[in-house]
Amino acid sequence: MRKIDSPEQKLPFPLRIEHGPQGPVEVYVIPEEHKAAVLKMLYPFRPVPSLEEEREDIHTERTFRVKDF
Repeated sequence: MRKIDSPEQKLPFPLRIEHGPQGPVEVYVIPEEHKAAVLKMLYPFRPVPSLEEEREDIHTERTFRVKDF
């Protein structure tokens, strides 16, 4: 897995279109076996959480599992 240095670089995974409140967005389809590596590569803070950890989405005030990112 390579490091993403700029927004123009893409991850080596397929994209799908999802329709959200602001219109369509591209979402990567990341296989389960690659999610931990992608999280470690892109997560901006330390320590990197485990995929099973629960976090709160401050915008929706709901909890989610990190692996569902």
